[in-house]
Amino acid sequence: MAFNVTLISPQTSPTFNNINSTFKSLPPQTGLAILGSVTKKKMIAQGHDDFSILAYDNPALEKQNIEKFAGSDIVGISTIFSNYPTALSWAREIKKVNPKIKNVVGGPYATNLNSRILASQQAVDYVVIGDGEDVLWRIIRKEDPEDIPNLYYRQDDGKPMPPSLYRDLSSLSEVGIFDFSCYPSEHLKSYLANQNGQELAISNLPLVLSWIRGCSKAEDYGRCSYCSIPGRKVRLTPPDLAWQQLRHMHDTYGVTSFFESGDNFLVEDYPEQLLSSKERVKGIKLRTYIVPTEFSPSRAVTLKELGVTEVYIGIENPDPQVMEWSGHKVSEQTLMRTLEILKANNISSTIAFLFGLPGESNESLKRQERLAREIIDKHYLVCRVLISLGIPLIGSRWFSELENDSEIVSRVLADTPTDLPDYFRLLELSIQKRCSVSLGAILQAMERIRDEVSMQCSLGSFGALERTSLNSILMDHF
Repeated sequence: MAFNVTLISPQTSPTFNNINSTFKSLPPQTGLAILGSVTKKKMIAQGHDDFSILAYDNPALEKQNIEKFAGSDIVGISTIFSNYPTALSWAREIKKVNPKIKNVVGGPYATNLNSRILASQQAVDYVVIGDGEDVLWRIIRKEDPEDIPNLYYRQDDGKPMPPSLYRDLSSLSEVGIFDFSCYPSEHLKSYLANQNGQELAISNLPLVLSWIRGCSKAEDYGRCSYCSIPGRKVRLTPPDLAWQQLRHMHDTYGVTSFFESGDNFLVEDYPEQLLSSKERVKGIKLRTYIVPTEFSPSRAVTLKELGVTEVYIGIENPDPQVMEWSGHKVSEQTLMRTLEILKANNISSTIAFLFGLPGESNESLKRQERLAREIIDKHYLVCRVLISLGIPLIGSRWFSELENDSEIVSRVLADTPTDLPDYFRLLELSIQKRCSVSLGAILQAMERIRDEVSMQCSLGSFGALERTSLNSILMDHF
């Protein structure tokens, strides 16, 4: 009898429905594609071929899907903070239909929550922390949980147990070539450019690559105080393999626009290594993240030769007091110099502002507004502006500081499950206690920036900011 595995990337939870990425269409999840591809390779290498793995992005939480997925032996649910409540709903509803099924929760947010999930959620059987490529295939083979690395599990008596083994992050060369073969064909239609005869529309997010894992800034200086992404070690896909992966995706799906999702593309001389690789693919378009402090005219030329047409820059908040707390120090001078260099090389940018961090003041709000206005007035090649309130997520230093505040614990955290804090209430109290301006003043400043830039470029949001009706943002929660 075949062993069936279903992988799910859940829909955004209603609480966070205001998130707007500015993209009308998103590609299949690379994380699920990698997990499915690697798991298949591992199982076949162990002599097992009587199994199936199917992946689904944003499936509707409805009876038909619940019953279909409950027919699996294992359901793996990948979660980030904005879909975590929906992920729990999937686990609970599937367990009701099939009590014997094993629900596995993974992803970056699960790594942060780890034991909190098993302690609060009886419908979850396993929690994977860190990379899952060396975990899922072992669960399928029913290895003893004690022998599986990076796995929180539940004993027969229901007691949650931490991993017996922790494994260093493996080299990305071990991932090898992956594709989206675990996705049903109907989920790929909008990204099969070789079938519809046209390139992806600009309104679609380019197909995501995963050449870089980790953050070079975090590795060298520590994570930013609002960052909840676990781990500091940076791993790089060998340049030849990186291009082979891209070529495979291009040849299989006909796509020429890609998004390398690493936190900073300018890791040491990695762009230069990619440029000199014998496997280099020409005629493609790349979107990448960059840190302005590591930018220069020569690096811009390298990016242009690689096919980079757009970069993402997290400005966050350039106010000195806020930067001192956050650890994210991108000065206005550095930013402007970077935008000048990008403009000279015809590379566009997406820039992101973050509001409500500890230290926010009237001066910092004015600085943000002035900076946004100056960027637009100087006609830099900015195609998107993201403006958002920060969220003190579990896993960040920000959350830890709030968790150690006895007043906040008594007013918020004591009355909520440890894995489901009221982030909106936490943010409100953080602003009250650690900012010299009110939430209302912050929202008004964000609205002024929205009005300043919305006629010039695409405007989006992340965190909990809605583009329209800003006056009502979050008010249902406060």
